[in-house]
Amino acid sequence: MTTYQIPERNLAPLTNRIEKINKRAFRLGFAPVILAVGEPIDTAIEVGGLPTGQFRRTFPVTVTGDAPCINGWAFAATLQRVESEDGSEMGLMRAIEGAVVPESFRARFGQCDHCKQDRRRSDVFVLRSIESNAHQVVGSTCLGDFLNTDDPQSFAAMAEMLAELDDLCGGAEDNEFFDGTGSGVSRFSVDDVLVKAAAIIRLDGFLSRKNAREQARRATADTLSFLFTPPVTEKDRRDHARFAVESGDESTAEAAREWARSFSGSDSDYLYNLSVIARSASLTSREFGFAAAMVMSYQREMAQRAESAMETSHHFGAIGERVTLTVTFESSRQVNNEYGLTTVCRYRTTAGNLATWFASGTPDPTLTETDNTVIVDATIKGHGEFKGVKQTTITRVKLHVEKVKKARKARALEVSVD
Repeated sequence: MTTYQIPERNLAPLTNRIEKINKRAFRLGFAPVILAVGEPIDTAIEVGGLPTGQFRRTFPVTVTGDAPCINGWAFAATLQRVESEDGSEMGLMRAIEGAVVPESFRARFGQCDHCKQDRRRSDVFVLRSIESNAHQVVGSTCLGDFLNTDDPQSFAAMAEMLAELDDLCGGAEDNEFFDGTGSGVSRFSVDDVLVKAAAIIRLDGFLSRKNAREQARRATADTLSFLFTPPVTEKDRRDHARFAVESGDESTAEAAREWARSFSGSDSDYLYNLSVIARSASLTSREFGFAAAMVMSYQREMAQRAESAMETSHHFGAIGERVTLTVTFESSRQVNNEYGLTTVCRYRTTAGNLATWFASGTPDPTLTETDNTVIVDATIKGHGEFKGVKQTTITRVKLHVEKVKKARKARALEVSVD
């Protein structure tokens, strides 16, 4: 059970929101959402480390609820339609805690098993049969007929509430959460969101809403929302300035998005949802948590790879030797210096050793395709280390003259010199 720290001004709006849901739940015979409020907590407000004599009052709140069930069908998840970069569409799965939805349902965001129509729908509902445990996708306009109820809107509202219960309560921890005008939903560039997320994580690390509550700090997703809000006070302006984006943040965001795109077929709903966000044309603040988690997860995996590389990478070849290598491209970055544009390319050999090539200008695209494995001829230029990882510098890199189809027959001429 999660405990939320709700500011005093937000307690009444949150309570009202849940009471409305519970009125509908009562009419349909659903179990109510239970909101438990603890004793108030007063926290002194300081400016510059000095007391101001003011206090901020919050209330510890826990909210629990069971999946709505009617006529033998229980709510399992909502499936949200999201537009991808190329104009195609994907489904973002929001399952309630404990629900296991078959992977095949991810692509059914426009379908309905009741009316058999496949058309444009913002959200559809995934329902689970209590008797057979089978799942069905039902559009909002068909819920009434499918469930044999006169008030499908109540079921839908209850279902959506439970699917986003943590987002609602976590958002309510922000003083300004209930101050929206309701004039429409703002959308944001995926790249802009990821770059800002990278800047936040670089400076403050990643903080989930759960950990933010425990540490009495602002979650990364909420800081993202703050950075997309025009600053009002001098303190707001200072905070905006502190999270100024640097070039490294842009590189991190770009790499994280490319990394997440590869999980479109993942067995994990978490990784699949990251891939949906990475391939989306734009985002709403509703998806900020996924965007921040993408950057964090990417950086964590890169750190694990680097740690593994420290144990497995060795120097190879004699300096000046011309060798033939089978390598897999891992990453690249471009640097402008007095010699012009240099592209720093990083490869992994079949023996697990790291090879770095400082290429003049922009290399052949075949040599810089992510995860692409090719056979190259190269000259050993030097042996060194980067951040504690042994790597061999190569130069004069060219695609091997043999055809790609013979790649498996090629043998990398690597000799460890460690």
